[in-house]
Amino acid sequence: MQANSLRDGVELRLDLFQEIDLPSIERLRKSIAGKVIFTLRSRRNGGGFLGSEDKRLNLAKSLLALEPDYFDFECDTDPLFLSELSTSKMTTKIILSYHNFQATPKHLDVILNKMLLQPSYAYKICTTANSISDSYKMLRFVQKMHKSGMNIIGICMGDYGRITRTDGLKAGNYLNYTILHTRDKVAPGLTLV
Repeated sequence: MQANSLRDGVELRLDLFQEIDLPSIERLRKSIAGKVIFTLRSRRNGGGFLGSEDKRLNLAKSLLALEPDYFDFECDTDPLFLSELSTSKMTTKIILSYHNFQATPKHLDVILNKMLLQPSYAYKICTTANSISDSYKMLRFVQKMHKSGMNIIGICMGDYGRITRTDGLKAGNYLNYTILHTRDKVAPGLTLV
């Protein structure tokens, strides 16, 4: 589990659960006082879900019926599936995510422009910072996008990325991530804040 740094919500990394029992997930979801993000990340995007993409998307539909506040999908998720979600009457807000576990690309705006082809409530770009300048680039990008009125989340993994988590909200991140306990670490550089 992860909670944002304001401590007003919890991300349930359902892809890391040993078993997904919908009634148990529903009880857990209802027991959380703040906002809830469901994430069911595939292995190809750094997650733990082992099944086929069809199985993952069918399970996501069942999980969406539990009405989490947010559901985090990767930007390479089937566009038809995401389009169906955007035209449905569900109350869950979609976060569209991009992850790069190797580097922070030079042109973050190009990545975001590709993501914007798919309507979403918020857009998350998570990269690996190989230098402190990568983190400052991310923070400047977040600040610029936030000023334009976009719900943006820009964070960096790795030791150099810590500043994007400690100063991300000040820069304009829509929300921020930290861990509840060191055993919950799912990305390099993710620490207790």
